[in-house]
Amino acid sequence: AAPGGGGADGGDAFGVGAARAALRSSADGGDGEALARLEAAEAQAAHAEGLACWLPEWGREVLRRLLEALETQERAPKGGGGWQAAYMLVQQRATAALLWSQFTAATFDAALPELLSRLRRSSLSDATKHLGAHLAAATFARPVEALGRAVPAFARLLSTGAGEAVALRPLSDGEVVWLLSLLAQTVRNAGAALLPHLPLLRSLLCAAEERAAAGGGRKVGKAAYKLRRRLLGALLATFPADLRSLPPRLRPAAAARPWEAWGWLPPLHPPEAFGEAMEMEWHSPSPAEVAAAAEMCFASLERAEKLAAEVGAGGVDAVPEARLRRALLELRAVGKGALPHLADDGAAAPGGACLAELPEADAAFAGLPPLRQAIGISPEISRSSE
Repeated sequence: AAPGGGGADGGDAFGVGAARAALRSSADGGDGEALARLEAAEAQAAHAEGLACWLPEWGREVLRRLLEALETQERAPKGGGGWQAAYMLVQQRATAALLWSQFTAATFDAALPELLSRLRRSSLSDATKHLGAHLAAATFARPVEALGRAVPAFARLLSTGAGEAVALRPLSDGEVVWLLSLLAQTVRNAGAALLPHLPLLRSLLCAAEERAAAGGGRKVGKAAYKLRRRLLGALLATFPADLRSLPPRLRPAAAARPWEAWGWLPPLHPPEAFGEAMEMEWHSPSPAEVAAAAEMCFASLERAEKLAAEVGAGGVDAVPEARLRRALLELRAVGKGALPHLADDGAAAPGGACLAELPEADAAFAGLPPLRQAIGISPEISRSSE
């Protein structure tokens, strides 16, 4: 259809075609005002079509400037003034999420390498959370594509070898913490897209934890804990699947004629009409995701049990402090990454994964109640209590 014509695959999907048809009918009937309005609408459509051609380049330029601004980002003060830094981080996360969600597939593919090129620049360590906001936003927008490029990039920078034979490169503690922190942000909204990459991610995670347990520094252990917690949360959390401003049924028309979609709003009344029009999609943990999370949890439990047996046999002094810290951090990751998204019955976890409704989870997590008692977490904990 011609610009402004409201073809079947364009304006009609947004109600634009019907409005122009009414104007044309009035103009053909001799209504001068309707004719003027129709001419103005056609002129606006022509300008909008020209502007739409520049939107991909404009989006990439906005992203480039946002990333360049991180070069001068200062570390948030530990004393007074911290709230301003926290507020700016919230704004950075919201902006990044909306920007990456609105990118077309072609623009996303062009922008992602520019983002990943920042991984080598540990000079941005004062802006770890801000750069992580863009990595999390990219994964949220297109998890399969983002992880397909990001996980191998992190693996190349962090390690050598493959499979279970992964070993960390001889990096400084600061470099390891930098990369692990960004990787934790990258996976936080991944959902099922994590599953193909989970073996490699778990190998990297175990290598980092072993380095920390061997005396590699507490910050490395804490960064590994955050990665484990984010992996469990990504597999088990329930969250909206995207933030795009159009429902799925309208996206093909918007891709062909984006200017027709500008200003589209769903009906606000009655309330159920809004939900139906937006067709909101949610990530809910699948049986495969629950099983993968359960495997990670029980691996941590088994390591903790072996350590407890050593302590029981030879006393606390028989086990290095770093190994004890690793075990406690793993259990803490399970407590904060998995348990908040699980409940023993449906009433306890609205919107979260319910054991009673997921037979696979019921079997997989059958051993978690003793863990709850061991680390002092109430069995009634649920996602709603976060």
